Amino acid sequence: MKKKSRIATRKVRFLEAELRMLQKYSMQVDALYSEYSVEYTKDMSTLLESAANIAPRPEDPECPTDQDNHDGETINIDPTKSSQTWRKTADGWVLEDSEDLIDEDEYHEPDKQARDVPHWAKKIYKKIALASHPDRTSKDLQHKKLKEIFLQSAAAMDSGDFSKLLGLALEIDIDIASDNDVDMLPLLSSRVSALKQELSGTESTPEWLWGEGLGTPEIRFPLADLFLTSRGYNLKRDDILDIILQIEE
Repeated sequence: MKKKSRIATRKVRFLEAELRMLQKYSMQVDALYSEYSVEYTKDMSTLLESAANIAPRPEDPECPTDQDNHDGETINIDPTKSSQTWRKTADGWVLEDSEDLIDEDEYHEPDKQARDVPHWAKKIYKKIALASHPDRTSKDLQHKKLKEIFLQSAAAMDSGDFSKLLGLALEIDIDIASDNDVDMLPLLSSRVSALKQELSGTESTPEWLWGEGLGTPEIRFPLADLFLTSRGYNLKRDDILDIILQIEE
């Protein structure tokens, strides 16, 4: 039993180290993705303007630019939605489902009675709350981040997402040592896999590929061509490459 416990502890420490590394890398990726997104939006706008000077502007844009579509049909904007994505169909513009942002000012204690919460999870949540609760943190640069972690940890307790809870604890350097490391193995493994998937998803987005493809036409051309095609433009390869070079100057 002692040998099995020692092996489990060693595996937990290995996964803990891997998760810490992935989370730090994820933070760097998120920051870089924000920069790439701004750059992508700006460059795509320039791409459209340049394309319009080469070919006639399409009469039927892919998405609405205001509350009326090209047929004059009114798009009902829901002011209660934090984000709204519209999709063109044969019947007009259709609002796709989107999640509302969590109100950061709505604090609540997790409903621990609604599910069977492991003892170690309660201990870790208490440590996170002590380190990140808005009432216990100063108004410094880390305040907003700790406030977000506190809300996410409460949500994780509510939903029973204990792998998320472990990740949040590691993010603010809280010791996750437990009397029963065996229970943590599948959760840590699940969190590592989920984070790898998230990173893979981010690194597959047009914004990321465009940002990483600076100075590499074979990467940027297909992205630019696909973007222009989706907006109704059909430019020659050389014309698109010329625009890309102008953008990068």
